[in-house]
Amino acid sequence: MNKQETVKGIEDEKILGFTTYEDERYNEGLITALSYVEAIDEPEKPVLTKEEAKWIKKLKARYISRENQLYIITRQGWGNDFCFSDYGEQVKLPYEYGEGKEDTRSVKRRLVDAIIYGYEVEKEKLYRARHKLTGEYLSQNYTKTGYYHGLDHFHILKLSKKDWEELGVLDNKMYEIEEVEE
Repeated sequence: MNKQETVKGIEDEKILGFTTYEDERYNEGLITALSYVEAIDEPEKPVLTKEEAKWIKKLKARYISRENQLYIITRQGWGNDFCFSDYGEQVKLPYEYGEGKEDTRSVKRRLVDAIIYGYEVEKEKLYRARHKLTGEYLSQNYTKTGYYHGLDHFHILKLSKKDWEELGVLDNKMYEIEEVEE
């Protein structure tokens, strides 16, 4: 039961149109209980990277029970490999550990919190490529089969730096990469 369900349950218990002193005192007690529940801080959902969110999604699909999911993270994932077997395929969380990197304990804590409280996926910064000579942006046609330069804001490509690098645009001197403001 979460906070919203508890608040709703308490509000549903109130006696409407009470006529006796006991009913009035009962409602006052519920109002006091409600104020205590509303003062409770709910834990924040951890923010996971895309890789972590994908890994958690696969883990949840493979192991339905929360207990098994937590076991994989806390016990089976000792050391550097957070992995589980998914129908013959070894599913590993791609992490580098060591100096200057995140330690396994903090990663485990974040993954455990994600299983218990839910999680949010880290929003990746997006960029667009502007042609230096024309000032037009690299866009994709509506069938997604080709590219063109234009100012049509509906088709301007907004990609991560990794995606721009894969397209060969990041190192191209003809383009200027600009961060997209959300």
